[in-house]
Amino acid sequence: MKNKKTLLLCSYGLDPAQITLETMNELKTCDAVFSGALEGGREELIRPYCRKLVITGGGRWESAAEKMFEAFKNFDKIAYLVYGNPFFLNPPALRLARKAKSLGIEFRVLAGISSFDAIVNQLGLGNFSAGGLRLINLGDGRRQERKLDAKLDTFFFSLWILGGKHKAFLEEIRAAYGPRHPAFLIDHPRCARTTVGALENALAAARLTTTLYLPAGKP
Repeated sequence: MKNKKTLLLCSYGLDPAQITLETMNELKTCDAVFSGALEGGREELIRPYCRKLVITGGGRWESAAEKMFEAFKNFDKIAYLVYGNPFFLNPPALRLARKAKSLGIEFRVLAGISSFDAIVNQLGLGNFSAGGLRLINLGDGRRQERKLDAKLDTFFFSLWILGGKHKAFLEEIRAAYGPRHPAFLIDHPRCARTTVGALENALAAARLTTTLYLPAGKP
């Protein structure tokens, strides 16, 4: 009789220290933990809870997925650790679920600490614009459908995916907000206040966990 195979999708908040007790306990039961969201020594905070920790780097998720599913030849329970809430603005999570199902592997998701919630607390945002709040995933490939509205408080996630195309994005937000509009770049624990016109160098160096917040303009 074949052993049951399980793929667990779990996460931490803006920092590996922001991890739930449920997730820590589950990681301890996994044969291996894969992650592309640990860098700069952050993996040392997670390693004590893992029998085997595999750092996949910040490359394409397909590469990490291929390694994980290959590892099921030797392991029965594997976790994939991301940052932020696992399914929050994370299209690859759904693809992983479909792939696991097609292979007869149980797929489970653990609720995590949302990166959005953590950022709201870090910035002390108790109130939002009367126009509304908008969350934009720059990794969804839907730029042509997106029209920015300076009357909304707006968070931009997945900045790292812009790569060399960040100049086109800058032109887009400059046209909507103007170069002197305030901008906040959050990469926990750092939060830099700047302007839309001064974002170019910062966007070019955006990491996996970097988020941009543009408050609504004054009516």
